[in-house]
Amino acid sequence: MSAEAARSEEKPRFFYGWLVVVACFMGDFMMAGVSTHAFGVLLKPMSEELGWTRTMTTFAMTMRSVVSGFSSPIIGPLLDRRGPRVIMVLGATVAGIGVMAQGWVTEIWQFYLVYGVLGSLGMMAMGGLVTSTTVSKWFVRKRGRATAIVMAGLPMGGAVLVPVTQYVVSTYGWRGAWIILGLLVWVLVVPVSALFMRRMPEDMGLRPDGDGDRAVQQKNRSRPVKEERSWTLKEALGTRALWLMIVSFSMGMVSLSATMIHQISYMTDKGFSPVIAATAMPTWAIAAALGTLMWGFMVERVHVRYCVMMAYSLAAVGLVLFVAANSASLPSLFAYAIVHGVAAGGFAPLSSVAYADYYGRTFLGTIRGVVTPIQMLATAGGPIFAGYVYDVTKSYDLAFTVFITLSLLAVFFMFSAAQPRAPEPAAVEVAAKAGGS
Repeated sequence: MSAEAARSEEKPRFFYGWLVVVACFMGDFMMAGVSTHAFGVLLKPMSEELGWTRTMTTFAMTMRSVVSGFSSPIIGPLLDRRGPRVIMVLGATVAGIGVMAQGWVTEIWQFYLVYGVLGSLGMMAMGGLVTSTTVSKWFVRKRGRATAIVMAGLPMGGAVLVPVTQYVVSTYGWRGAWIILGLLVWVLVVPVSALFMRRMPEDMGLRPDGDGDRAVQQKNRSRPVKEERSWTLKEALGTRALWLMIVSFSMGMVSLSATMIHQISYMTDKGFSPVIAATAMPTWAIAAALGTLMWGFMVERVHVRYCVMMAYSLAAVGLVLFVAANSASLPSLFAYAIVHGVAAGGFAPLSSVAYADYYGRTFLGTIRGVVTPIQMLATAGGPIFAGYVYDVTKSYDLAFTVFITLSLLAVFFMFSAAQPRAPEPAAVEVAAKAGGS
């Protein structure tokens, strides 16, 4: 072998999975940034101009969660069989149409149709279940960090698009904001999805984490490679841990979904100026993005169950600070933004890693497609519950007190969800040998 060939063999090739990470990040960035964070900015101007109550307006978010949840049993198995590329391209195309159409609504039923149904189908197909499942299929050893990078797109969508949306609203009005956001979905998601998304590494002759490369195997020859056992849907549904995780994650999402939608309105209701609220929200989003990365690296070293428990405990602390904050206690508001943001940054990546670590890669889309409707119903209930409490009491205090309680209960249920023992060893440690033998 020539010296040049030897040097080429020693240098690990770039792993294609990181391009998948880029495409997945962009899908989550736009999905959360447009459908959740930007919605929080547009909630007040829309409802005030059109004469809708906050309960009426946030019911569209509930519809979005329900429609997304009940489409997941179809999308999940398709992901396992066909992969994410066509799903994401079509989803982003439909989502862009739905978002732009919101700029022309005049009646509440129109908003429910284009946001709650059309937009939700598109957003579901370009992020969330699709992106988190796909990245879990491409990584095992580095699953935590890869998932964290992808899901940093969720809060980063808020950090970037909240101030952008606020500026566009002040310049072109809320109708113009929806149209511009819809165009951004097309420009930023459709091309990268078409170019980079693939089903799983084995389809390209690769292994998860790039471990099939000779040079990578040579580099890691003394490190065991984790071989996961994949559970079937029937096997997974028969485990106590799955149902306990569903309950825990659902409680956490009730709190998080409502907080993301109503926190800006809650801030201004407490007497904070729109400028302060517009500053606190990106602070929350940046903290969440940094928290996502922190949890991603931590979960590769600490069992996912304990990471989830820590995240929910921090979330409860953050919400206590939020309820206590008022216009005379600015530090409490930003303490909330940082503490709750760091905690919230772990919700999505940790739940994604938990399902993959507990039940493997092969049937992950099918399993998550079945359990997602339950969690999405919980997600749907949070915003409308908070909106209803506000309409009745003219305050969010009671709603956020309930969310504190749910966060603490989520800690208990996750503590009870010990990883189940598989009929066969769930992971076999094999020595990685040069040559891929």
